[in-house]
Amino acid sequence: MDCLCSRGKGYIVDLNNKYIWEGTYKSFSECPGAGKGYEATSASQRYVDQLKKFLLDNSSLEKDIILKRHRDNHLPVLVATLQAQLSRPIRILDFGGGIGFTYAVLSQCLTDSANIDYTILDTEEVCKAGADVFKNNKNLKFVKSISEINVNTNYDVIHFGSSIHYVEKWKELISKLNGFSPKFFLFTDFLGGSFEDFVTTQNYYESKIPVWFFNLNNFKSFFKDIGYNFSFQSTYHPTIFGKEQDMPMDNFPEDQRLKNSVNILFCKKPENK
Repeated sequence: MDCLCSRGKGYIVDLNNKYIWEGTYKSFSECPGAGKGYEATSASQRYVDQLKKFLLDNSSLEKDIILKRHRDNHLPVLVATLQAQLSRPIRILDFGGGIGFTYAVLSQCLTDSANIDYTILDTEEVCKAGADVFKNNKNLKFVKSISEINVNTNYDVIHFGSSIHYVEKWKELISKLNGFSPKFFLFTDFLGGSFEDFVTTQNYYESKIPVWFFNLNNFKSFFKDIGYNFSFQSTYHPTIFGKEQDMPMDNFPEDQRLKNSVNILFCKKPENK
């Protein structure tokens, strides 16, 4: 997948390790990375099993009592709003969308789940696993490279769910994706605060994966420079070690600690302004 190598997803870690993140570095190259990250078999098969159970549990329920697990992800509300405004399918690109959990929850939340065109961009192994789970679904496709996407595609929403911080050259990536003229960039579970940008390593099973912690104001300024207004921000409450809690970062200096991640939304500026 373009600009994204082996990475983690979410906050599932070795229960014998007290901390999710360790060390402070200036670049990915300085980090003591190791392992296969999210592509490790012990992790990917776990997610496949969880997703299949979610789909099976929901298939036996009436639509009005479906198990809507959107938590702090605002993608379902954004897409539903766009559906009310547009008469065509809503086009969504989910970068690092994994095997399709966010898609599954979105489709269960919407009253018109057929009126979406959803693309997940992820690594080859993850795409194969997701495509197998959703092999009969016509609204969802998986791609392992930006080059697989038609250059004339215009997305309504490009979504990053717990994924942009794994991208070393993230500015380069955003600039590429901006070529698809999205109206919205939505970031769920974004690791941003008042500190200066730094890199750390995430402990993920047998792996150590480099990740960014971003200066939030600088990130917003970058989007302003490429033609987007900062439109929305909310607190994301992660589930860590099986429960909702503040991020365990007391092994970092106080000025580099983050209590919670955030959700942020950027909207394309009107062309006449």
